[in-house]
Amino acid sequence: MGPVKRRVPDWLYFPVVLLLIPVLVLKSLLAGIGIIRRKK
Repeated sequence: MGPVKRRVPDWLYFPVVLLLIPVLVLKSLLAGIGIIRRKK
C-alpha cells in the first residue's frame, strides 16, 4: 500500500456529526429506559 493521503473536507464531517448525535442520544435513551424497566 502506498502512502495515499485522503484529505476529507471539514464540511463533510458536519452532516455526519449531525446525523450521529441523534442516533447516539436515541441509543442512550433506549438503554436508559431498558435499565429502568429491568429495575422495576
